[in-house]
Amino acid sequence: MRRSDLVQHKEREKGASTRTSQIVFGERQHLLRVLDSLEGTQLPIARMQQERRILEELIHARTRDLNQINTAWDEKIGLVLSSDAKPEMLENW
Repeated sequence: MRRSDLVQHKEREKGASTRTSQIVFGERQHLLRVLDSLEGTQLPIARMQQERRILEELIHARTRDLNQINTAWDEKIGLVLSSDAKPEMLENW
């Protein structure tokens, strides 16, 4: 557990939980790594397909969450990470 997980927030005391884009992005990245590791395992075909389907559903759910926080999340992050991005292109966000 990270030290930041132990910090008490007033929102949590009221029953509301805030999931930031960083948290959701981290969850999705972890799920993608789990999916990659699944590809190298020796499982029966039916089980492999079931595991892959569930992981893909969870990944898509995290992607939807990111797009609710900030529309076109992946496209914007891709542009930010691009060496061709000009400052003018990033101003409108």
